[in-house]
Amino acid sequence: MDDLEILAAKFACLELLNAVRKAADDGDASAYADGFAHDGVWIPGSGVPIHGRDVIRAALCAIPSDRVTRHVSGGSVIGLPSSDTAVIQTQMVLYSGSDAGGMPVPLQLPDKIFDYNDELQLTVAGWKIKKRATALIFTRPA
Repeated sequence: MDDLEILAAKFACLELLNAVRKAADDGDASAYADGFAHDGVWIPGSGVPIHGRDVIRAALCAIPSDRVTRHVSGGSVIGLPSSDTAVIQTQMVLYSGSDAGGMPVPLQLPDKIFDYNDELQLTVAGWKIKKRATALIFTRPA
C-alpha cells in the first residue's frame, strides 16, 4: 500500500468507529450491530463474549430505553498489518444516566474509562469490526 492508500484505509476505519460510537449513544442497536462483521465478536467489560451481529443487536436492544450515554473518545492508534486488516486501540470515557427526569441528565463522574481493542476486516461492504474487546482501566466503586 502506498501512503495515500494507507491514509484512506485509516480514515475509513475511523469513520466506522465514529459511526458505531454514535449509534451506541443514539440507542440505535441496528446501526451499532451493522458495524460488525456477520460473525463479529464483541467482548464487553463483563468479559463475556457476544458472538454474531444478530446477537450483538439483541444485547443492545435489552438496554433500558431511558438510558442516555456518551462515549467520549480519546486518541486512536491504528495499525494496518495488511491491506484488508486493521488493529485499533481507542481510549474511551463513558458517561451514562437516565433521562426519566427529562433532559439534560444531571452530570456525574464517568462510569468507566476503558480501551476498545478492535480488529477490523475489509469486506465487500467496507470495513467491519471482526472483534472488539473492552479493557476496563477505571470503574466506579460498587
